[in-house]
Amino acid sequence: MEGDGGTPAAEPPPPPPLPPADTVVSVGNDGRGDAGSVAAATTAGGPAAATATADDVQAHFFPFRRLTPDWTTYEVAKTVLLSITLFPLRMVAFAVLASAIYATAALAMVGVSSPDDYAYRPLPGWRKALLAGISPLVRTVAFCAFGMYRIRWRRAADHDEKALVIVANHLGYLDIVALRAVYAGAFVAKGDIARVPLLGSIARAIQCLFVVEGKPLTASLLQRVDATYACHLSKRARVTGEAPTGAAPEECPGCGTCLNTLTIFPEGTTCNGKAMIKFRTGVFLAGKPIRPVVVKLPYKRWNTSWESVPFRYHMWRTMTQFSNSVELIELPIYVPDAAERADPRLFAERVQGDMQAVLDGMPVYELSRKHKFVYHDWLRGKVDPPTALAKAEELKRGDKLLLASAPQEGSLPTASPALRMGEAVLSLRRGGAASRSRLSGDARRLLAPSGDVFCRSRRCPPRCLSYGCERHYWQLC
Repeated sequence: MEGDGGTPAAEPPPPPPLPPADTVVSVGNDGRGDAGSVAAATTAGGPAAATATADDVQAHFFPFRRLTPDWTTYEVAKTVLLSITLFPLRMVAFAVLASAIYATAALAMVGVSSPDDYAYRPLPGWRKALLAGISPLVRTVAFCAFGMYRIRWRRAADHDEKALVIVANHLGYLDIVALRAVYAGAFVAKGDIARVPLLGSIARAIQCLFVVEGKPLTASLLQRVDATYACHLSKRARVTGEAPTGAAPEECPGCGTCLNTLTIFPEGTTCNGKAMIKFRTGVFLAGKPIRPVVVKLPYKRWNTSWESVPFRYHMWRTMTQFSNSVELIELPIYVPDAAERADPRLFAERVQGDMQAVLDGMPVYELSRKHKFVYHDWLRGKVDPPTALAKAEELKRGDKLLLASAPQEGSLPTASPALRMGEAVLSLRRGGAASRSRLSGDARRLLAPSGDVFCRSRRCPPRCLSYGCERHYWQLC
């Protein structure tokens, strides 16, 4: 999770409406290029000129803007009351539970000289028991300290199959708490966190992947993914009697990596819950199956997504809400085909496209984590609007991923098979049989005369309404 310390001490003014749809180009909503990702500010002759205004900057950096309702009389009274009564209790609960998590992690790590040794060697039963107790404690923190009384968890049809690697959109620290509580997630963290008192011990115990200076993150990530798959393939071979594929140890009685699920936020930073930014290709370079998980933070009076606002202020406002909601939508495990294994960018775009479909076509912007720093500089008054947009364009030209994914004039993005299935269903639901003429060829061929979409998976019962089976989402089967 990115630390946003040093951001402006006050919330920016209420944002203007989302940019109109004709100013952006889709990265992969339904294959027709009508919901947004690349702001018009990145095009030639856009607002990066000297006439650029604050509204142009806000529109260009929309995923990083602070979106929260204005203060009302009710919200002021409630915040004052809960700051006096509930907030101190939640802070005490947070301190006590955090200390319990630290003590559990410290005891579990006794005698472990290197995190790598803990990750790939068998663990004694007492150590496993201590490590398994961290996730329930995190769930208790969510309940007692943050008012997350219920984590809504929508499971996929293949939920029983363990996910070895999870990818999720990133909204703040609450999604880290939820993913740890539900999936025993292990995350990517800055190398400095390993040396932070209390937090560093916990991060090492749950097998966070630290970004170490001098070693590329991608190399560390691929090494971790390969080792995780090798370990689990060996365990599966012992249980099922099947021969493991790939390089795997002959015996794997259980190690630290098996107790945690590597969880990656491919965006590389947090967004505001109303837009996403382009997925980076790091984890997709491995070409391994992954499970996408869509995170939602529904809100009414306070947006619990954390971006462009100081951490202490955000935590105070979050703890002075009566309750906070988190929703995890689990998609079926995505197994890349040959083309996706050969092209990590295509793999990443299709996975993000499937998550985008679950989020009702949420726009995906051609931005990166570095663009957020430019936006924060503008909020602090260090740069003016033309300079901010010029820097953003310069960053995009220097980013091979964004440069390669920039759509050509007149071209349309490619949708994954799952999105083409979703296109068929959503079009039929909205427009009935008359909308069949607007469907893509692949989706049209999958339509039965009755208007249903049939899944070819053996796991899917005949003629059932299913959230998802195999790689097909939002379908009638």
